[in-house]
Amino acid sequence: MSFNATRLTCFALISAIEADCRSVILGLPDGADWPADSIDAATYRLRRERGSHDSVGPAVLVDFLDFADSYEILLRHKKDLSPPLQDSLSSVAPRLQDVTAIRNRVAHTRPMEINDFSVLHDVATELLQHAPSDWQSLSTTVDRLRNDPSYVLGLTIQLPADPIRQPFHNLPFPDFDETGFYGRKNELKRIKQALKSAWPVVSILGDGGIGKTSIALKAAYDILDDPSFEFEAIVWASAKATTLTTTEIVNIGDAIQDSLGLFKVAANQLGIPQTTSEEATDEVLQYLAAFKILLVLDNLETVSDQRLRDFLLALPPGSKVLVTSRIGLGLENPVKLGPLSTEETRRFLRALASIRNVEVLKTLDEKGMEKFVDRLNGHPLFIKWLVSGVESGKRPSDLFNDNTLLLDFCMSNVFDQLSTMARTVLQALQVVQGQRGQAELAFISNLSAWEIQETLLELMKTNFISMKRSNFDEFEGIYQTEEFARQYLAKNQPIDAEFRLEITRRSKELSRIGRDLKSMTFSSRYDPRSIDTRGPHDIPAAKMLVDAQRLVVQGSLNEALDQCREAQLLSPSYYEAWRLEASVHIHRRDTAAATEAFTTALSLTENSPVLNYHFGRYLL
Repeated sequence: MSFNATRLTCFALISAIEADCRSVILGLPDGADWPADSIDAATYRLRRERGSHDSVGPAVLVDFLDFADSYEILLRHKKDLSPPLQDSLSSVAPRLQDVTAIRNRVAHTRPMEINDFSVLHDVATELLQHAPSDWQSLSTTVDRLRNDPSYVLGLTIQLPADPIRQPFHNLPFPDFDETGFYGRKNELKRIKQALKSAWPVVSILGDGGIGKTSIALKAAYDILDDPSFEFEAIVWASAKATTLTTTEIVNIGDAIQDSLGLFKVAANQLGIPQTTSEEATDEVLQYLAAFKILLVLDNLETVSDQRLRDFLLALPPGSKVLVTSRIGLGLENPVKLGPLSTEETRRFLRALASIRNVEVLKTLDEKGMEKFVDRLNGHPLFIKWLVSGVESGKRPSDLFNDNTLLLDFCMSNVFDQLSTMARTVLQALQVVQGQRGQAELAFISNLSAWEIQETLLELMKTNFISMKRSNFDEFEGIYQTEEFARQYLAKNQPIDAEFRLEITRRSKELSRIGRDLKSMTFSSRYDPRSIDTRGPHDIPAAKMLVDAQRLVVQGSLNEALDQCREAQLLSPSYYEAWRLEASVHIHRRDTAAATEAFTTALSLTENSPVLNYHFGRYLL
């Protein structure tokens, strides 16, 4: 079992504090009173370890006390302690619960948290400040950590601890990195709520290195200790194929190549006898039907195929699958991980630099820290990669100016799986940067309404773009490329000159059409041929409506109706698309359909005088 230096350092401090507590307890007057619960707990641990049921005295039982029991015994005999020792115990009383929780995380191999080391360090400092002579083991440990912190790597964690009842699991050791798990409280809560819902599949989606595996592992360990979850087993299987160093992307040997390999790993962990990969799928489904199992599939984007989708669609009730992936499956309840907040980025960078003793980053003033935080974009892997690079002797400026390796690791395997239309839209957004509506993107990319909707959905599943509510219409969305994706595209996917010219031409054409429509509306607002637009986002759909009017004049009413329906699909809240549909129905002498189209148009806008005028004329 291999633990990181932070967990081992916490273990060293806890062990020293407990050793000193036991020494003080042994020095108490004969007949010192122990709480019954402390005696029972220590006796149980003794018998479990040695198998003996003989009665023993305090001199033996004291070695099986944990921190909380030791502290309670010392407080019970506070009058027998020296004033400095009393003061030291009183000074850490407000943090007793925190220290006990940290001790349990160390003893039971649970995920550490970002403040664990700093809390223990502060407690040790308080104890030594008030009564240095009473904390000899702690003083020796702190001195040794100061002079040779690497000595902890040779320690083996052994703390008196009661066994905990938990489901079977094969979860990896929860040593995400030196800082422990940090932030993501809302996302963690959402993941656990989703696993309690009716959804059989829950996915954690986000860029490479954004923290999907860490939060999945944290959630799984939380579930182990939460009796409200009724899983009988938690099985972890990972398809991680590469890892990032400061100098290269390293392929992981014997990495799982497809979903069949993933099912075989899961089958082996469940104790299913050796089977072929094809048989493993059915065997795992049978186990998921017979027992309530949480199956965690990590890094799923590397093995996504039709067999996997068929497997997830066949999940029996009761069992669940938790997925981490850079690409959404489209059949799950997704939880999307975004960047860390500014404050979270600052704390994470500061903590990691301090733990690794990277002087250049550890001593940054607030102004310098602000500049670093602004460049890191809240990306956890970027932060780790930067700290590792500076630790190895590289300048921060070099790492910021050339982060191609990091971008390639985070984005390449996702970009490689994009459809041709998705790549076209992404490249179009590189040319016409900023926030764009669905209709604008369809026009400049030369895609139909159906094609742009499918493409935007694909891109949002891969986290290349994000959608936010439009300022001009609460029912509409606008899209933009994510920061990390924008950097990757600029460095790894340069725009072809001919493509750039074509996108620029279509963008200018869209502007020209908008000017023409505005000019016509200005000159004759109530003319039935005038098309009202709320802004640039309506222009592509408005152009379709102009084409629909031309088709009506030509007598091609069905084709005109198709143009109106396409405009409605492109801009569902654009009332003019429904008004023009009503006009087509009037020419078809379909009064019921015309009335319905007008009614829909009226529901999409508040008291438009032009729309009321045309509806009134129709009614007359």
